[in-house]
Amino acid sequence: MSQKMKPNQHRHKNNNQPPRSRKPTQQPQPTPLANTEDILVSAQTPLPAGYTFVPKGNRYITLHCRSQTRLAHQPLYVVVPSSSSLSPSNSTGLRVPIAIYASVLRSHRATLPARRKEVARRDTNLRDAFRDAVVACFPRVPRDELESGVLDWTMRKGAGRVGRSGTGKGGKGVQVRARLAVRAYIRHVHTGYDDLLRSGREDREGARERTWKKVEEVAREWGEVKSRGGRRAEKREKRKGR
Repeated sequence: MSQKMKPNQHRHKNNNQPPRSRKPTQQPQPTPLANTEDILVSAQTPLPAGYTFVPKGNRYITLHCRSQTRLAHQPLYVVVPSSSSLSPSNSTGLRVPIAIYASVLRSHRATLPARRKEVARRDTNLRDAFRDAVVACFPRVPRDELESGVLDWTMRKGAGRVGRSGTGKGGKGVQVRARLAVRAYIRHVHTGYDDLLRSGREDREGARERTWKKVEEVAREWGEVKSRGGRRAEKREKRKGR
């Protein structure tokens, strides 16, 4: 008995058909950001004609290059190290029109003396206000230690100190920050807190616990005036283990 063949059984391949061509590998394309004039690119992406790279680091130059490029309705390229890290938070700089960068550099040089003077004025006002807050919270703080010790330590730029933090603008906010800053100064300068951390004998939380009584003792000697807001902030700092 002969068997019926299925329609597709033993079908021969047509060797005369040309082979299918592979799709070319696509290069990563620039990624538009929320602002339609901002484009996220990797450092390997070719530089557009008439553009230059502005490295991250100088806040004045970066801000003005960004704003002037947008005002001119020109594409603004945000550069990241590679196509695998396409996120604005990884930015290493900008690509902006050469003419705009040159204009910003001229403005940067022309306004530098005035900007330095303004920064010095703001720093002086901030230090004066913080000095008043420290004396209000610690009326018996040694005056010879107030300027060269407490204020210099707590107001140091770039150190992430409480004295220069932006939390709490004026009024009780300044006094809360003053209390936290002075207590941090006491902990680092008048106790063995740093030695405990350097030796590896304690982590931050353990070092704080071991030096807490000494911090309280010095704070009382300096006549610490505690407020309700200050106590709450102090408890938060204690939980952070700083």
